[in-house]
Amino acid sequence: MSEPYFQNDEAVREMLESVLWPHGPVCPHCDVVGRFYKAKKPRVYRCAEKVCRKDLTVTMKAVRGDPRSLCTSGCKPST
Repeated sequence: MSEPYFQNDEAVREMLESVLWPHGPVCPHCDVVGRFYKAKKPRVYRCAEKVCRKDLTVTMKAVRGDPRSLCTSGCKPST
């Protein structure tokens, strides 16, 4: 396989959101599930908890490190 498994970052984000957040976004700051709204920045959510209100993304605190380069540079399905 010479082509990347995911063709663009948006496809990776959609897959990560469905796997990591099956019940809606989870705030990594306060651990609240599903209480969010979309921030003005693309692909960024904001926690709706009054005491938190911090921004979050699906790649925040990800194992892979750099959220700017997801898997479009060579991520392949494991066999």
